[in-house]
Amino acid sequence: MLVVPVQKRMHGVATRSLSGKEGRLKSLLSLGAVVLLAACNPSATGPAAPDMGPIGDGLKVIGFALIGVAVVITVGRTIR
Repeated sequence: MLVVPVQKRMHGVATRSLSGKEGRLKSLLSLGAVVLLAACNPSATGPAAPDMGPIGDGLKVIGFALIGVAVVITVGRTIR
């Protein structure tokens, strides 16, 4: 079976209609998106998320340390 892409004009832009493999690929991708969204059900009961508080505190300390080092380097260069 010979499939010839048909050119359509929409708002001055030439587009191709989906036929054959392209149409099947689009529907397959849509089905995959639906399955992924169905798997991410927030109302499902599962294990509780771990507490990330200590990690955030550690990152805050690292951030302040980096800022402190930058200030010390800048002051050291300007005093020279």
